[in-house]
Amino acid sequence: MKRKIQRELLATSALAIVLTLLFALVVFYGLFKKQVINDLREDAWAFRSTHIFENAESIHPDIYVLRTESLRITVVDKYGTVLFDTDADLAAMENHLDRPEIKEAFANGEGSSSRVSETMSKTLFYYAIRLDNGTVMRVSRVADSFWAMFQNML
Repeated sequence: MKRKIQRELLATSALAIVLTLLFALVVFYGLFKKQVINDLREDAWAFRSTHIFENAESIHPDIYVLRTESLRITVVDKYGTVLFDTDADLAAMENHLDRPEIKEAFANGEGSSSRVSETMSKTLFYYAIRLDNGTVMRVSRVADSFWAMFQNML
């Protein structure tokens, strides 16, 4: 009888710990996502104010050394063609016109979204802003996914 009570108390305690962990993770991950998007928004507005990306085709890697290990910058024209990217070969890039943050930026001036990469267990956060010349500049950052954070907390 005593062992049965101990097992039930242990099971109840374990369940309470897991539920508390899940609740805390949901709350904190929501706040984390909001903070990442706000940071990307600030980065985008700061880059926009420099006007460097207004003529993205003329940016040469030897002239501008962009130290963006954690931040990726992409410039897209109104047809969805990538004009500039800090991380990828332009020739290999696909059309970006169907990306939600790009669509929203062309329509409303700015937009944001996030997508989960199943292969990397990471979440990619995006913020896009329309530039004065009609192109859209997108800044993005990679962060742990919800489940990766859950595993880390465990």
